[in-house]
Amino acid sequence: MKLFLVAQYLLATMMFSCNASSVPAPVPMARPYRVVNLKWNPSPTEGVTYRMYRNTNGGTFTLLASLLATTSYSDNTIQRKKTYCYEVTAFNGLESQATTPWCVTTI
Repeated sequence: MKLFLVAQYLLATMMFSCNASSVPAPVPMARPYRVVNLKWNPSPTEGVTYRMYRNTNGGTFTLLASLLATTSYSDNTIQRKKTYCYEVTAFNGLESQATTPWCVTTI
């Protein structure tokens, strides 16, 4: 399954085709930190929820949110001068392969 992420960091919007075979390098964002807004295309499978995972500064991915019924998530727990990477999975009793991580570096 291929999910597409649209990530919005304040006023800067970037769209990535996510596929688990490649990991993009962190993307520095020249805006003050506050919130990272993530959006992705829905799974073609009906009745799924989504799980959002995040790592900080290259650490282990941990579950940030689960049972997301919508295809968007806002992370307002970010801090200055850190790199955050996000992955999304679809879940309907079984979990899909994660998207390729999308990363943002706060200033």
